[in-house]
Amino acid sequence: MRALRKKRPRAARRRRRDGRGGIFTAPTGVDLGAFSKGKQGSGYWLKILYGSEDRAKAAHWHGRTWVSDRHTERPSGGKPLREPSYRVGEHLVIYVSTGPRKACPAIVRVAKPPVFDPNLVAREASKEDANKYGWVTWVDHVASLPLLRAPRLDEIDVASRSVRQHGHIRLDRRQYRKALRGIRGW
Repeated sequence: MRALRKKRPRAARRRRRDGRGGIFTAPTGVDLGAFSKGKQGSGYWLKILYGSEDRAKAAHWHGRTWVSDRHTERPSGGKPLREPSYRVGEHLVIYVSTGPRKACPAIVRVAKPPVFDPNLVAREASKEDANKYGWVTWVDHVASLPLLRAPRLDEIDVASRSVRQHGHIRLDRRQYRKALRGIRGW
């Protein structure tokens, strides 16, 4: 955590220049030390996505503004089931689970609470995805690298059997740090 705290951006000081206002502070994100050490309430998730040619490139994750999760329709109508429990400020380690290399090429931060928006998924991805993956979570880029250099699950101490049949799982702080170190290279 000391290394993360040293690297985190500091808020700009507000100064006056010739009586013309000041510099506005930029949001520095969430204090990662506020989350618990265990998996429960850790603030870190492994988000499982299918692979594609675009997702193999680091630049793809810089422009990625949302991720989607599976939903289940209620038989009686109303709000769909399986809403993700991500909170604003939590970090998602992206795991690409299909393709020639299965690895974690990116980390994103949850910017807004999940919303059910299958129309967005249909516009941006496909109608088939909208029928299954209607929960949308808006995210901000934290770190990424090409899939060929990304850490695999065993390198961040996550058992491959734990991601089967899941869209996301909790990570503990140690697993998250290994992913961050593998993606940022420090």
